[in-house]
Amino acid sequence: MKPLLTLQNAVALAAAVGVIAFAIGEAAADGISSSESYSAPSRTIFAGHSISESDLKELPKGREDLPAAVFALRKKDLIGMVARQVLLLGRPVPRNAVRPAYIVRQGQQVSVKVEDHGLMIVGTGVPLESGSMGDAIDVRNMETGNTMHGKVVGYNSVDLGESK
Repeated sequence: MKPLLTLQNAVALAAAVGVIAFAIGEAAADGISSSESYSAPSRTIFAGHSISESDLKELPKGREDLPAAVFALRKKDLIGMVARQVLLLGRPVPRNAVRPAYIVRQGQQVSVKVEDHGLMIVGTGVPLESGSMGDAIDVRNMETGNTMHGKVVGYNSVDLGESK
């Protein structure tokens, strides 16, 4: 007869319980309890729209469980973000439904720099994709045509030495 709970199953169960406990702890650490309110769109927000304070309203939490690990519940988590999909009036906003605003746009010239052993080389390039602060993107060198990998470090600025 096979045992009901093998060592492998016990480890998987313990890991699942740990993930759930972590998510509950994160929500508690964020100071969000079932009796508080949450931010939701005050109107339908379409994909690509930048979210402002006037687009949001506070709604009281009901009996539903809204874990902070899944939903962006506070205004400060949503203001300045861009909707990836349609956000419905009065509905909680999933974290994966919004993204930071792009500060480097595909096809628009950017400043690229690489620094090594005290030597800094600065040039221009054209990003092959849009990116937000900290995103790793590919950039084409305008002079040589070579494609390089870099990290977005500011408005229209990519550092080729920080892409790792």
